[in-house]
Amino acid sequence: TLYTALSQLNTADVKIITVEDPVEYQIEGINQIQAKPQIGLDFTLRLDGLAWMFAGLVLGIGALVVLYARYYLSQQDNAHRFYCYLLLFMGA
Repeated sequence: TLYTALSQLNTADVKIITVEDPVEYQIEGINQIQAKPQIGLDFTLRLDGLAWMFAGLVLGIGALVVLYARYYLSQQDNAHRFYCYLLLFMGA
């Protein structure tokens, strides 16, 4: 989940800020902001055809990279951190 990924990335040298509606879990070291539409701090999701195309393109390429990395990375590599970064990139 998102909170698992944030917990994996939460280190002293990384600054993470989230805007949530509502803030479900308080995580130590992460600046979590509650969305407030009254003051203009809100989150609107709107995708047109071009945005859907790019989202599908990133998802498809990301899926191919995950499939390739599954066989490329050795047992000693930190695969969990790699997959976490990749999935956060794909979700952005």
